[in-house]
Amino acid sequence: MMKSRIRVSIGIPTYNQAEYLEETILSVLNQTVPAYEIVVSNNHSTDDTEKILEKYSDVIRVVRPPTHLPMVENWNFLVRHSAGEWVSILSSDDTYLPNFIQLVTDNITANAVLVHCKFNLIDRKSKIIEKDKCAKFLWRVTPFPSNLIEEISANKLSFAAYSIKRAALEKIGYFDERVILDSDWATWCKISCLGDFVFVPSTGANYRYQYRENIQIKRLEQETLDQAIIINSIIGDIFKKHKLDLKLYELAKGIYLNHRLKLYKKNKIDYSDMLELYNIDISMMQKYGFWSRLILYIRERILKR
Repeated sequence: MMKSRIRVSIGIPTYNQAEYLEETILSVLNQTVPAYEIVVSNNHSTDDTEKILEKYSDVIRVVRPPTHLPMVENWNFLVRHSAGEWVSILSSDDTYLPNFIQLVTDNITANAVLVHCKFNLIDRKSKIIEKDKCAKFLWRVTPFPSNLIEEISANKLSFAAYSIKRAALEKIGYFDERVILDSDWATWCKISCLGDFVFVPSTGANYRYQYRENIQIKRLEQETLDQAIIINSIIGDIFKKHKLDLKLYELAKGIYLNHRLKLYKKNKIDYSDMLELYNIDISMMQKYGFWSRLILYIRERILKR
């Protein structure tokens, strides 16, 4: 009974997404457990966004930044204008299944700082192209430092299917505005040391995947710069601060970067700059695979070294 009263704020940042915005809003309104509030940040859209927001003005709250904000700053603007104990940022082209908030509130534990679930990939027409995707966490409840190790090992959580504890987000200074495309991942890594990650093995959201080759290549290049900050600075600092085994850090980093290397090869992008940026030997990267990941978990979970 108590969990049903947990206040979950849903924040929807939007900029010129009128094509999908109404579908997104309706998916939040159609929850089996209602959101505490639905806050939409209209980031100075020039399309029909305002007309859609006016249509739902009695059931949503609209906030408008003074000037157009970069993506991550708009997320933080939304968080600061919401009041729930837990917060979810839902992109204005993604949608929730009717059970999303219930999945969150039913699975919040005393030490949880983040709850995440499975999601579907959908196309431009909202057709499901891949079902029940998720970060492959090995445990339902993952404490620190295991949650951080999981995050590094190519298990990035979907931005469409999570909820985060407000107090934890405030403690780390909100989403990291230095990181342009991967601030969500930077945030998951930062809050990992504050509590447990809870995985719910049910599907609660739809993430809209829109592949454009020219944009995809630019995105991969920007992600490389973002992840250099995350891996070399944020994660490295956490390992040092909490006196974690640096060998685990190097192994987990190698596993993650091997995953990135495959993406570069698939898109036929030169990866020499990436290797230099991360300061890692290609021959070592190629050794990381399933067995290395298994060894990582055995060492971290069972041997407790």
